[in-house]
Amino acid sequence: MMVSPVFLLAISGLIGFVMSLVMLVLYRTYPRTISGIRDWFWSSVFAATAATLLLGREVLPDWLTIVVANTFVLLSLVFLYQGLRRYINAESKALTPWPTVFVLSYVVWFSVFTYVQDRVDMRI
Repeated sequence: MMVSPVFLLAISGLIGFVMSLVMLVLYRTYPRTISGIRDWFWSSVFAATAATLLLGREVLPDWLTIVVANTFVLLSLVFLYQGLRRYINAESKALTPWPTVFVLSYVVWFSVFTYVQDRVDMRI
């Protein structure tokens, strides 16, 4: 028996939203000395939203289901990394613009290979 990708995306989105609620409760109830929980909350919100947007591939517009959904996947990873660095107290004191530059360049690159040159191989 083969499981449908749509079913897997639906389950991933549902579990992601439940995980977001758990992270929100942890953020509100745990002491503020435990760093990174807020970033993990946003990471799970972005991941669950991305899975939900990917579910609407045939219904929603392409810019939403391709560009925004994949950007949310990337943002989820960025927030997960940032939360892990905060949790182990490894974040630098200087505010670095590199994650923002990376995400913005990714959005431009992904948009070019979606609308200017329709190249699925470059987006994968």
